[in-house]
Amino acid sequence: AVGGDQRGWQTRFLTERQILARLQHPHIARLLDGGSTATGQPYLVMEHVDGESLHAYCDRRQLGVEARLQLLLQICSAVDYAHRHLVVHRDLKPANILVSETDGPKLLDFGIARMLDDRAGRVSRDLTAPGERMLTPNYASPEQLLGETVTTASDVYALGVLLYELLTGRRPHAVEGESMAARYRLIADAPTQRPSLRVRRQTCAAELISGDPALDAEALAQARGSRPVALARRLRGDLDTIVLKALQRDPARRYRSAADLADDLQRHLQGQPVQARPDAWHYRLAKLCQRQPVAMTAVAGLMVLTVVFVIGLWLQAERLASERDRALAAEGEARAVSGYLVDLFEVSDPLQDGGGNITARELLDRGSASIATKLTEQPLVQASLLYTLGDVNLNLGLLEQAVDLHRRALVQRERLLGPDHPDTLASRDRLGDGLRQISQFDEAEALLRDNLARREALADTPAWALGDSLNNLGLLLSTIGQRSEAEPLLRRALAVREASLGVDHKLTLISRSNLGLLLLDSERLSEAEAPLTDVLARRRALLGQHPQVANSAQALGTLYLRQGHMDRAESLFREALAMRRQLLPIGHPQLANSLNELAYLYHDQLRLDEAEGHYREMLAIDRLNGSEPRLNTAYGLNNLASLLQDRARYGEAAALFEESIRMRVALLGDSSDNAQRVRLNLAQMHLQAGDPMAARALLDAVRERLPAAPADNPRMWLDLWRREAEWMLEQDQPVTAIERLRQALQLSGEAGIGGWRELELSIELARVQARQSDQRCRQTLAAVQTRIDAETLPLRRARALLAEGQCALAESSPLQAAAAFDGALALVTPGLPEGNHWVQQLRTARASVPL
Repeated sequence: AVGGDQRGWQTRFLTERQILARLQHPHIARLLDGGSTATGQPYLVMEHVDGESLHAYCDRRQLGVEARLQLLLQICSAVDYAHRHLVVHRDLKPANILVSETDGPKLLDFGIARMLDDRAGRVSRDLTAPGERMLTPNYASPEQLLGETVTTASDVYALGVLLYELLTGRRPHAVEGESMAARYRLIADAPTQRPSLRVRRQTCAAELISGDPALDAEALAQARGSRPVALARRLRGDLDTIVLKALQRDPARRYRSAADLADDLQRHLQGQPVQARPDAWHYRLAKLCQRQPVAMTAVAGLMVLTVVFVIGLWLQAERLASERDRALAAEGEARAVSGYLVDLFEVSDPLQDGGGNITARELLDRGSASIATKLTEQPLVQASLLYTLGDVNLNLGLLEQAVDLHRRALVQRERLLGPDHPDTLASRDRLGDGLRQISQFDEAEALLRDNLARREALADTPAWALGDSLNNLGLLLSTIGQRSEAEPLLRRALAVREASLGVDHKLTLISRSNLGLLLLDSERLSEAEAPLTDVLARRRALLGQHPQVANSAQALGTLYLRQGHMDRAESLFREALAMRRQLLPIGHPQLANSLNELAYLYHDQLRLDEAEGHYREMLAIDRLNGSEPRLNTAYGLNNLASLLQDRARYGEAAALFEESIRMRVALLGDSSDNAQRVRLNLAQMHLQAGDPMAARALLDAVRERLPAAPADNPRMWLDLWRREAEWMLEQDQPVTAIERLRQALQLSGEAGIGGWRELELSIELARVQARQSDQRCRQTLAAVQTRIDAETLPLRRARALLAEGQCALAESSPLQAAAAFDGALALVTPGLPEGNHWVQQLRTARASVPL
């Protein structure tokens, strides 16, 4: 019931009630009854709707774009029905739309909220203007904010706001807490950002529908059953255009009715051309000049240069009649590019984002989106710009965006130029390399193999282009562990590039570096050192401070780390990290790689706090770059899990090991060496945590997936046998453990695999021999001692001392044993907690020494 004594207001209320009584629509809450109380106060009885508000309903069910559009179509139908019955809602907003599972959306409060609040003598919590200007600012049209006449166009604007929010989870403009005048200026002056751009950037709480700052771009996309990049791709084009037309400042430029808006949405869903068209460039330019006359001086200079360029082309066409068609085509291309540049310059307007600077990433996002709508009549220009922007995004580490752009460029070029045109081949190479970087290995391999075959079959393939295809396929195969096939491809690429481009060309240096990295990953450290050292020296001389210098510093640092030269490795890792922090944007994948390598070194040195911080920062960067499995993320998860294992935080470690295994299986297959290594790590962790059955199951799983002949994969068999020997020793089976370790050392010699693997096997053998009081323990230890120095990893040295102490105990030399155990504890206790497996082993051994 509503109280009041103003006859004019009561007359209006009764008139409104009569209008509402005629509204019979399945998506409008029905008026069931009305009348007056005994005191003469009018009242309404409305249909009860058991539902949720529009946004809550959609987000709770994670409805996708299509389902949300279907709901809005039903809402548009109800609004259009009301308009045709001369009723303007004036306050369309999610709170006035309830959705039920059975009846769909229902519109509430047609034409009565303003009078109810006005007559009650209070201002709604959503309102900021007194008197007749009762409205909800976030959904009010510009003419409502000015107090002008409200028409059906105002409801169309509100529908546009609802559509924007349904698609993005954000408001078109953040107007919370602003004065009415400020709200009007913001909505009237600031261009509305396209939905496809908005969903890929982080935002402030005021822009979010919920106001919850914890809802980042990933969470908002997930509520729509998608991810930011995929959602942006879905909204780009028609939906951007439809939304922006509904939100035009000028009512005459909006859809004429809710029915027209619904018609365009229906066309979009059916794959038909929509009626809406983006604003013409001259209209946007005029509006921009009104807003930013000073800033547009620079743009004017650009336009003058562009016009001069176009005129030059036109004059050339006049002089050279035989080339008229080519010149006219160039003129058309210049116009297309100039329109594109106008679009890019427009986003330098700070009002695009309510103030502040436009970041390079935002500029690229907006420029990429504009290509789809601004260059449709120049598809080859469009493809070239897509290719260029794809390369820029790759260099900035925006990998998924880069892949999307290169994919679009390839589609255009294949359609227009054919599969074997040089530009098409270049696009296919770029796309394949981008897919490698986001760990989409199967698709990348298919593209790159196809491209190399095409280039080799064409008689006129330039040498440098053949080098690109050889390098990219070789790099992919090296990444996924197929190094025997990758090596000849990388060597061919290097030879081709040296012959055609010279020894100092950047592409030649990339090939030499890639070959060095393959040798490094193959544990051929002495062979890898020469190319990696050479590339770093040449890049320092040619480039100075440059990301490629950082790449080389990190690669050589990794070599030194594996050689045990910890100080040299740390110096290069620090140099690479500092350079990348200075030169690369926050979130770049190469920055994550630097953090991982330096963390790995700190971990080996038992500087666990520093290592954990770097591992976690590395993983945070990787997660920023997408939710799809990435090989680098899998590496980081394994490394952090190993650190948590060293800290005896076994539950956390197990979860990360398992996640790393799942990623590697998804990317490389269940039987890949990459997945097997983490299974072995997890087995060791279970053994240390006191769960030998879980450890045994994992060891058996690895054995089942290895080739029957150890010589076919000697490194994996060596790693398995070492872990099996550890398990046997923990299960008090020293005899079988010794047999397994001797078997492993024999295979190591036959396969020519020395290094840290052979050293670890020898240390473990000495420990088991000491347990058995085997006199050969001293002989084994003597061989170990020749390979241990001050740069040997602290834990490895401690384990060798543990074996030495156990051997001394077996020889009844307690003082020598105590000294060995104390020396080992001094190495590890500054970094490892008391709960660590090896600290406990050493404490137990020390306590066993007779006083």
